[in-house]
Amino acid sequence: MLKGSARAAMASVVVVALAAVVGCSSKSGTESSTGTSEAARPAANAAAKPDRVTPTQGTPKAGGAVIVGVAAETDSLNPYVGQWSNSSYLVANAMMEPIAAIDDKGIAKPYLAESIQPAGDFMSWTITLRPGVTFHDDTPLDATALKRNIDMGRKSGLTAQAFNLITAVDTIGSLQVKVTMSKPWATFPASLAMQAGYVVAPSMLDDPAGANAKPVGTGPFVYQDRQRDAYTKTKKNTSYWRKDDAGVALPYLESVEFRVLADASSRGNALAAGDIDAMEVLTPDAYRQAAAAASRGEVQMITNVGWETDETVFAMNTAKEPFDDLGARQAVQYATDQKKLSEQAYQSAFPGSWGMFEEGSPYYISPETAGYPKPDTAKAKELAAEYERKHGKKLEFTALVPPDPQYLAIAQSLKSQLEEAGITANLQAIEQTQLIRTVIATGDYQSAGFVLRGSPSPDQSYIFIATKANPNGLSLNFSRLDDPEVVAGMDAFRAASTPDARVEAIASVQKRLAADVPMVFLVNARTGFVASNSLRGLKGTTFPGTQATAQAPYPTTPFYTSMWKAPATG
Repeated sequence: MLKGSARAAMASVVVVALAAVVGCSSKSGTESSTGTSEAARPAANAAAKPDRVTPTQGTPKAGGAVIVGVAAETDSLNPYVGQWSNSSYLVANAMMEPIAAIDDKGIAKPYLAESIQPAGDFMSWTITLRPGVTFHDDTPLDATALKRNIDMGRKSGLTAQAFNLITAVDTIGSLQVKVTMSKPWATFPASLAMQAGYVVAPSMLDDPAGANAKPVGTGPFVYQDRQRDAYTKTKKNTSYWRKDDAGVALPYLESVEFRVLADASSRGNALAAGDIDAMEVLTPDAYRQAAAAASRGEVQMITNVGWETDETVFAMNTAKEPFDDLGARQAVQYATDQKKLSEQAYQSAFPGSWGMFEEGSPYYISPETAGYPKPDTAKAKELAAEYERKHGKKLEFTALVPPDPQYLAIAQSLKSQLEEAGITANLQAIEQTQLIRTVIATGDYQSAGFVLRGSPSPDQSYIFIATKANPNGLSLNFSRLDDPEVVAGMDAFRAASTPDARVEAIASVQKRLAADVPMVFLVNARTGFVASNSLRGLKGTTFPGTQATAQAPYPTTPFYTSMWKAPATG
């Protein structure tokens, strides 16, 4: 029960990792360097952001060490092997960089790439790399290295489905690669800002350590040391390819360390005590407390409010009992009251969700339009009783939940709603990485708290709802439900060249999800990146040669390239 790309899970820590695999917003604008456009998100929604970032005053100061508290360990920092979560992106952004990054309007733009240009029919894309970029092992990021990376992404069991439309990758110049598709893919650049778009040195790909290979990227910091479930340490890359506007070599900081502090309260206490400089926020209580502190000027906070969000869902495995029966899934759907869950379990910090998008998104349609039913305990009881008559046993199942106390409390709230309808959910606490592995890699589960990725573009949802399901093994389609109409709708979204056509295509997908019920939507996931007032430049990293803020892949997983430390201001 209850990312986000981990880019997640329940609230976000759990399957934010899900996104890990390949996917925060699409508000407005057209990007000529990528040839794509996204529907506009109303400015009023963006204005509602509770972000507070200390203005940069004076000249950035070189030096200083920063410690970031993260919620979870990453099983592997290899982007083609690891099951990345929100925490994973925070760590990766120190040492690695993506082909594309996301601007402050939610649009994917070239980052390591100089340009990403489509053919007129979106059946192929040409990626041109920036000159002079090198990996930490002093080898160049050139077309050959980029081809190695994309090819690795295509064949790796974890990321292959993210690149399932790619049929060929060809070097056409020393810094140019042509990527050919089996179907039109107008939103391809968005995938290059996610996990499968992070580029590492060929030496790392060749490392026999595989999943345990030391990260060798192009990023501003170099891998130094790691103790699993404790910390990852990085130090300044003295040969980094970027300089600031004054010609000063980046990064400013001498080191960035990431400490695994799984308990949200522990992270908050560590920040308050000055033991860490920044932290991620994923749970409702921590989110509310951090937002309140930010409003008082005590800390800085970046949130995903006003961006496309990921949706926390109750995922059901349609390949196993009892959820191979549509009636069982519908019973859970009718028994769930998202509004009450949001108010009681999330203290209204995370709004209730009845579909893939939050109200205010250009892709949002009302529950009534989608065909998503209102909570109806009597109807849920009727469906549960029908299941019992049909199968000779009560509607009962196990639900996987992260072990964090607040997640368990949220799960208990949902369990209580189900019990009112005569449905029994047996909660099983399981460590986050293992939960993701169970749901994605083995499929040996009945239900779980998860996150459906929909940011930075709805394109990210494709792999989780439209790829071919594997009932008994690795399947990013975590509900393991194959629906040709969902596939057709997502294909139409990817092929569409106009915002209106994308809105129409994704509406058809939302209607099918309401009818199929492979998952029950719960809340719009909220995430935050909170920092002390002495850490500057939280939004200071820009796209090379511009003043536009760059982040990857979410607003709450910033780059550290232009961060610096100033004297504490209280």
